[in-house]
Amino acid sequence: MPIHAPAVPPATWARIRDAGHHVFATNAWPKASMSAIAKRAGVSKALLFYHFETKQALYLSLFHDALEFLHERKLAWNLDEEQDLFAAVERTIEFRIAMMAEVPHLFRFLAAAYRETHEEVRAPLDAARKQVEIDTFDRLTHTLDRARLRHPDELPTLLRIITLAAEGFVQRHEAAIFDDGIAALATFRAILDSLKRHYYRPDFLEPGPPSKTLPEAP
Repeated sequence: MPIHAPAVPPATWARIRDAGHHVFATNAWPKASMSAIAKRAGVSKALLFYHFETKQALYLSLFHDALEFLHERKLAWNLDEEQDLFAAVERTIEFRIAMMAEVPHLFRFLAAAYRETHEEVRAPLDAARKQVEIDTFDRLTHTLDRARLRHPDELPTLLRIITLAAEGFVQRHEAAIFDDGIAALATFRAILDSLKRHYYRPDFLEPGPPSKTLPEAP
């Protein structure tokens, strides 16, 4: 049972969770109704309000539960053991593609939550996302091998650039990523390769393709 959900029987919570993911992912906050969630979950609206006094309470329970689920799966993938920044990013991409295939509704819900701007939920969502970002940056700055960078003190800057690039890319190509994550992320991998060649020391770079020799002038 997730710590952010009230004492809901596991089977009932699973139906509410799946219904909530769908309704909140496909509707903006004002149009996502508790009635629609109750109907899709096969429970009464009264039962839903018994366990979750407000729509906000349900929404935030779903949001934190999703973050906890992904955190537990990340631990199973051993994502924190990689010391090379770009290898760690590549593993994270593989993880996200796998999770998008396994729990697509959860990922669509989180994507919608990160875009949600309604005043009833924006502040707690921003606070939760900020905390995740702080925890991630703190973990990476203590795990990654700075010696691979041309300038080791630029690691925080590079992390910020990759984070912003990833957020912008996902927002612009969200539909394509859900349709075919591997193909859609090929362009983002090219961005990462460019950053790696700019920030990494030459002895930590794989040799690039051989340069073409221009024909001699006649």
